[in-house]
Amino acid sequence: MPGFEGIGPLHFGASAEQMRKAWGAPLYGKAPTNDSLACYYLRPSQDKYDLLFMVEGDRFVRIDVKTESKTAPGGGRVGMDVQQIEKLYAGQVHVSPGKYDPAERTMSVASPRAGNAKLIFATDASGVVKSWRIGISPQIDYVEGCS
Repeated sequence: MPGFEGIGPLHFGASAEQMRKAWGAPLYGKAPTNDSLACYYLRPSQDKYDLLFMVEGDRFVRIDVKTESKTAPGGGRVGMDVQQIEKLYAGQVHVSPGKYDPAERTMSVASPRAGNAKLIFATDASGVVKSWRIGISPQIDYVEGCS
């Protein structure tokens, strides 16, 4: 299960090589050539893009989730509405409008432990969570993934 430290045997800050060894199964995707600071994604499935591991500067920094089958720390998941997220994370949620559509919401929850990890839920205009991500700053705040 994803958490504020990473997912399973993968911990934020690990190199891509360490991630591949620790995962114990193939991770698909690769770094752009000749750019040690590149941002890219690794994924556990060759043909699905609903669970992604962001790597930047050869360090694991973020998890992106676009499936109902994965639960965030505290119980949030894709398909829940704004009110359910606010209830689960009562008093911990900072809500702001979406970057491109003010009807959408970005709901941020800081790590309960000290550190720079954060959990972010992104909703559609109807208030339903369409994705969530967890990771460390500054990459957790990238709205468009690596772009």
